Amino acid sequence: MTASSDLLPEFREFERTSTTVVNSYVGPLMSNYLERLQKAFNGQVRVMQSSGGSMTVDLANREPVRTVLSGPAGGVIGASYVAGLAGHDNIMTFDMGGTSTDVALCPGRLQTATDFLVADMPIGVPVLDIHTVGAGGGSIARGDEGGAVRVGPDSAGADPGPACYGIGNQPTVTAANLVLGRVAPDKFLAGRMRIDATRSALAIRSALSSFSNDEYRSALGIVRVANAVMERALRVVSLERGYDPRD
Repeated sequence: MTASSDLLPEFREFERTSTTVVNSYVGPLMSNYLERLQKAFNGQVRVMQSSGGSMTVDLANREPVRTVLSGPAGGVIGASYVAGLAGHDNIMTFDMGGTSTDVALCPGRLQTATDFLVADMPIGVPVLDIHTVGAGGGSIARGDEGGAVRVGPDSAGADPGPACYGIGNQPTVTAANLVLGRVAPDKFLAGRMRIDATRSALAIRSALSSFSNDEYRSALGIVRVANAVMERALRVVSLERGYDPRD
């Protein structure tokens, strides 16, 4: 059970209630996972928070909502650290995964926020100020009614996954990069996993027939659209906030 007065003792009842509901929803799943993780290690386990800090397993069990953005937060922390070693204080981070791309602006410091949305649910706990768009390697491409290419936000997931993995039939950004020759089939995972360029080409040609019958041209369209979505995300955290990306 989660008491909102313990989790988020502040006014704005809707955000407080929403945060409490999310915490209760993810609690049982997180508790089961963290218990198994704790048993697998003899030493003390620390869990990354969405704010960029860490916490004990006990606190993570009670307040799992504090981990909802922990993966992308870890990327920002790591990028900021490496940039600092290289002598760069002002950076924009770019983290492309299977489902989304996460970007953040670090103008000499890590920035936090307390008004983040997860699946349209307001989260009131501190999180690193990360902007997320639905454009990742597994984002599915399709043609709209006007014949234009659309990418995401739906994702092929891990199972069955993109067409290039040889099981699913979804035309994705990764499949497009494979058709364009930007991913080497015999070098994927150091040659341990073979990926299917023919299956990728067929999936792209079938899904985007209204756009073009040439799978290479369609694949190039998919990548360009995905890149445009990512570029807009970088503009949101920089130009729209008064920061010049050249800095």
